Amino acid sequence: MKNWVSKTYADMSLLKKLTFAFTMTVLIPVIFLGIYTSRQTQKEIRLEFFESNLTIISQIRDTINWKIENIEVTGDNIIYNSRIESFLQRPFRDTPDDVIRYKHTLAPIINQTRFFSQNRLHHLGLFYTNPTIPELWGS
Repeated sequence: MKNWVSKTYADMSLLKKLTFAFTMTVLIPVIFLGIYTSRQTQKEIRLEFFESNLTIISQIRDTINWKIENIEVTGDNIIYNSRIESFLQRPFRDTPDDVIRYKHTLAPIINQTRFFSQNRLHHLGLFYTNPTIPELWGS
């Protein structure tokens, strides 16, 4: 095979030899440059993808932390409200007066807290250690 290549090259005219040499001189660096550029582009794409995902994850983390803080503040507004506490400390009797007292005392406070909280609290229940009030009274 080596003899065939050297014989073929030896039989070529000078113009064909110069054309072949010029083509190889240009083609080999272009191939290596193309491979290098392709690898660099792939690295940049991976880096950009990683940074984009990191930014998105950071934003999601901050949003979740903000919502947790907002829920804690809403809970604290309900828990430490003296009107709610005094209402829940009284024994609960299943009478129309207690329902009216609930409607006029407790419901506006909870509705106001739900309105001013920036989260939508769809299921808000009251938990308190008063044996006369059912565990999820008012939900």
